[in-house]
Amino acid sequence: MNSAQHQTASPTPTTVQADDAPKLDAHLPSEVGEALDFCRSLISTTPRDTTVDPIDALLYAVLVGDDCEAHLTDPTHQHDDLCGGQDTMALMAKKHAWSTEVVAKLRHLRAAVATVTTTWEQQQH
Repeated sequence: MNSAQHQTASPTPTTVQADDAPKLDAHLPSEVGEALDFCRSLISTTPRDTTVDPIDALLYAVLVGDDCEAHLTDPTHQHDDLCGGQDTMALMAKKHAWSTEVVAKLRHLRAAVATVTTTWEQQQH
């Protein structure tokens, strides 16, 4: 598939909630968590503006996340100007013309990546 075909392909529509992250098999190789954590570290520390290029923006949304995730560790968290809530994802969707299906898919993939990396981080301690 060439890049033009890739850009027009639509992901499967998905409605995602925070509880929709997949449950992990206890035997998932730790290298997967380590690899995803490594990629997340690379893209979150790059000096490049990851909001400019649509591919960078997609990778950032999946590996780091555009939505506030504080509620995952603090159930009393209230979104404010500092965390941004879900505003960043909405801004990226508008900027890159992402459909609601693409945004839902990105949120689903982000939840999966967060589950894997969190599990890996917990195994390291």
